[in-house]
Amino acid sequence: MLSGNHIIAGHGLSATPRRPRRFTNQYRRDVVAEVLNGTPLAQVARCHNLSINVVRRWKRKLSTPRATGHHEPYTTEFVRAVLADVRSGMTQATACVKHGVSRSGLHRWIAKAKRQPDAYSSNTSDGISIATLTKESELSLERQLQDLLTQYRTLHARIEHIRQLVAAA
Repeated sequence: MLSGNHIIAGHGLSATPRRPRRFTNQYRRDVVAEVLNGTPLAQVARCHNLSINVVRRWKRKLSTPRATGHHEPYTTEFVRAVLADVRSGMTQATACVKHGVSRSGLHRWIAKAKRQPDAYSSNTSDGISIATLTKESELSLERQLQDLLTQYRTLHARIEHIRQLVAAA
């Protein structure tokens, strides 16, 4: 039976369990800042004698605009900007990462915009309101246009293939 600080034979490991290290929030922010400034993640972890996964976890938690914890409610302008990105074709997952919001929050905003078109509306400089852009008819026209473009590309590819076959014959 091992007791105290005996070393396990051949491994150089202490038999007593290692206590977890404690780091200040400032230290964590400094480490993450090094990664965000372009230093490779593995190099930062090695330099500070940390696990790569620890540094990666700190980066994920601290690099979002709204780090986990309690925060002020999102402003209407912020919600409008996120919804505008989603309407412009950005995926919801990408918009969540870009703006640092949860997927469930984004889903709530989208549902609210559909239920209450005036919820996130304000007149822009060209006179078009956000509510007008979120209507289902606008979305269905956009889908129809996407389908037509796909059909056009498919037909164009078929015509080109037929031309190549005729030229080879």
